[in-house]
Amino acid sequence: MPEKNVVSWTTMVLGYARNGLLTDARVLFDLMPERNVVVWTAMIKAYVDEGAIEDAAELFDRTPQRNLHSWNIMIKGYLRCNRIRGAVDLFESMPRRNAPRISVQAFAVEDDRLTVKSFFKQLPFFSTELVDLLPQNSF
Repeated sequence: MPEKNVVSWTTMVLGYARNGLLTDARVLFDLMPERNVVVWTAMIKAYVDEGAIEDAAELFDRTPQRNLHSWNIMIKGYLRCNRIRGAVDLFESMPRRNAPRISVQAFAVEDDRLTVKSFFKQLPFFSTELVDLLPQNSF
């Protein structure tokens, strides 16, 4: 490749990560001369998808720039690992919180209504009655 840039590096990292080659993805990620929020989030998501929540959290803590998607991925990761307190703590540390948007994005693939409800039960401003009103297949 004549010119390597953040797009080409990110494409390679994503390719490795999506094929379950986390070690290769991480090596390439660590070699990148510059990283953007997309590649940071992709690497965090790869760890979350593999259930490696400690690695995901370590990378998330080092991320220089976060967006709503990266926050949601970490919250979802904590929930998938049944670490409700971690999800709540992370949610509460968000600079801008939007509970309905979080609920749609972070729980889009979660099918465990009790996990979702226990998460929202710990948020002082959110009623879990809203979770009860959702159709069973809405998660």
